[in-house]
Amino acid sequence: MKVKVLLLAVFAFVAMNVKGQDLKFGAKAGLGISNMGGDADAKSKVGFHFGGFAQYGINENMLIQPEVLFSFEGAKSKSDDKSINMTYLNIPIMVVYKIGAVQGLSVEAGPQLGFLLGAKYDGNDVKDSFKGTNFSLDLGAGYAINDNISAGIRYCIGLSDINDIGLGGSITESNFMISLAYKF
Repeated sequence: MKVKVLLLAVFAFVAMNVKGQDLKFGAKAGLGISNMGGDADAKSKVGFHFGGFAQYGINENMLIQPEVLFSFEGAKSKSDDKSINMTYLNIPIMVVYKIGAVQGLSVEAGPQLGFLLGAKYDGNDVKDSFKGTNFSLDLGAGYAINDNISAGIRYCIGLSDINDIGLGGSITESNFMISLAYKF
């Protein structure tokens, strides 16, 4: 319930503070390669993500892009090759800068707050072993194929320790994403 209220508040704030022609909405989806770092003994795992976004143009070259993404992440254990499957509701707030010299090319950066929705290891629920939130710094680039369709890459650098059991030291999670987006 708290997540729904937070999402509604973010989009209501954006909608109340912009002019109609400066605000656009869209959907995006793609693949992700996630891994756990720090003291985790893990290797990369492939997942996917999907969700929506809003774009608010600040000026001709810069915009703010809040997003709501469901992301299926995790890692594989190096010792037994079993997967840790984690589901997050991620809320990145990206600042996007359109590079004027190259038509359609942009770079982006911003913070991301992730809410852990579920975690399983070898079919067992291990959500209580991880903290409920994950804070990341996202860096990426995009290319607008036309006015509606774009492609992008992004690296989400996990900054917070997600280990909630106190054993095994610090664990961070990072994710490399490749996405296709459609603006309505």
